[in-house]
Formats: sequence, structure tokens, C-alpha cells
Amino acid sequence: MQMNRSLGYIMFLAGMFMFLVSFVFPMVTVIVDTTPPVIGSTVPAPTLGGISSVYSYLSTISAVVTDAESGVKTVSCSIDGGATWSLVYVMSSGRYEYNLLTPLTTAGTHSFNFIATNNAGLQSSVSGTFTIYTGLTGTWYVNDIAITSTSQTIYAKSLAVTFRFVKTTGVADSLITCTVTEGTSTLVTLSNSATATWTGSYTFTAGSHTLALKAYDGTTAVTMSVIGMQIGPTTPQLPQLNTLQILGLASTGIGLLLIFTGRRKRGG
Repeated sequence: MQMNRSLGYIMFLAGMFMFLVSFVFPMVTVIVDTTPPVIGSTVPAPTLGGISSVYSYLSTISAVVTDAESGVKTVSCSIDGGATWSLVYVMSSGRYEYNLLTPLTTAGTHSFNFIATNNAGLQSSVSGTFTIYTGLTGTWYVNDIAITSTSQTIYAKSLAVTFRFVKTTGVADSLITCTVTEGTSTLVTLSNSATATWTGSYTFTAGSHTLALKAYDGTTAVTMSVIGMQIGPTTPQLPQLNTLQILGLASTGIGLLLIFTGRRKRGG
């Protein structure tokens, strides 16, 4: 009985000692992690099978990132090598996201780079390119006359005719081709002479020509037609008169004839 009581005191004192010592010498948990975080799906997404991801605009960047050993510490993303954004974990979706204050709408190809870091300091990254696509729009000009209809007639005094296409919206200039065709023949491929502007010229033979003006970005085309473009001098034509005008002229002529005839009789 006395022995049990003594043993109890010993265990009690030993427990108190360990409890107090734990505050002076806290226990340390060591987590060994030799693998970097795993980055799953991302937005923007990298090129897949040689085909770039295409967006009409980009307002949110996101990534699914996991790390089973030490956990994810940070996830960041940069676009076009510029600003770097820190993504925030979204509990409801299991993703890390960041909403851009100004959506990315600049048409063309862009680069991105995601970097994920775990609590052991190991990193992994995913990079690639994506495309912002905006439908091609613009205005065609022939001899500086805007083509506002899909079928329009233009009269030109000179055999040399100038063509111009001015882009309003669309992808990068380098991706756009502007041509002028007649039937199945391409007469001229315009050159990208200035930002969002393509120009060219062609020397025609005199007469009437039907032309197709086409600006193409690989997806969308802006096509206008010039129907019966008259090149060079035309055959003079008499003015077209309506019936009332014809009767009026006839009456006037008869009246003048009678006046002069009457004067001659009186004078005779």
C-alpha cells in the first residue's frame, strides 16, 4: 500500500516535471518535404497540342495547386514579364485566384508564368502563351473613298488606283492579310505601312472592273465589293429627261419658232 502511494507520488512529480520542462524546452515537429508543389489546371492555360489557348479577354487568373507534405505557401503569376500577382486560396473551389483590376483585352499573343512555393521552400512553375482574340473590324478605302456598302461603284479618272484598309479592332497587325482580287486573280496584297493600316495600289486597264477587298486574320474576314468600278474616261452621255421636261422643251421651242416667225411677217 505504501509502495503504491510512493509510486504514485513519483509518477505525479515526473509528470509535473515533464509538463514544466515542455515550456522551457518546447517539442519541435520536423516535416521532411523533398518534392515541390504540384500545379494542376491554370487560367490562362498553356499551349496544348501546339494550339494556343484563346480568350476574348482575361479578368481572372487562377491555378489549382497542391502539396501533400508541407502545404502550399504562396502562388504567384506574371503576364508578359510585367507585374506579378499573388493568388489567394478560394475555399469553395480549392483554387488560388486573383481578379485583375483591369481585364486584359489587348489582342494578340501573351506570355504567362505561374510559380508555386511550398512551406519547405521548394518551387514549381508552369509557363506558356495564350491569345486574346478580338474580332476584326475596319474600313476599306478606294482612292480615299470609304467603302460603306458590300456593293459600291467607284469612278476613277486615273488607271492607277490606291487601296487602304484601316483596322478598328482585331488581333496583332502581323496576323492580318489584306488583298484586292478580281475574279480568281489577286491583284495586290497590301503592305502594313503603319499601325493598323494597310496600303497598296494597282494599275488597271480602262473599263469596268468588279473587285473584292478582303482583310483576313485567320478567323474573321472583312470583305467589301466594288461593283462596276469605272476606270478612265467614259463615253459622254446625253442628259436623261423625263416626259414633262421633254414636253416643256418642245413647247418652248415651238413658242420661240412662232415668235420669230411672227416678227418676220410683220417686218415683211
